[in-house]
Amino acid sequence: MLVEIGAEVLMPDPSYPCNRHFVAAFDGAARMIPSGPAERFQLTAAQVEAHWNERTRGVLLASPSNPTGTSILPDELARILQTVRARQGFAILDEIYQGLSYDAPPVSALSSMTTW
Repeated sequence: MLVEIGAEVLMPDPSYPCNRHFVAAFDGAARMIPSGPAERFQLTAAQVEAHWNERTRGVLLASPSNPTGTSILPDELARILQTVRARQGFAILDEIYQGLSYDAPPVSALSSMTTW
């Protein structure tokens, strides 16, 4: 329902390999954005803004990420969600591994909704 034919979904590279196939299953295109140590191997709001175009419909993220294990910092997550919302896009965030975070309490995308 979220991805029509030819629509792009932004995601970090590296990311869980199956995510791009989930998008392709609905004839969408995963747009892989290189994300290295400086970005914690995650997308940033600045990257989302820079790579969003007329075919982009949303972002697919994971926090913590598989395979890197990094989480999106709470302030950055809020900025990403605000950026996507301003473009009337969708954000899908895989948070299945949050229980494996030990350096700080996990922060869900749902808790960021109050900043919208």
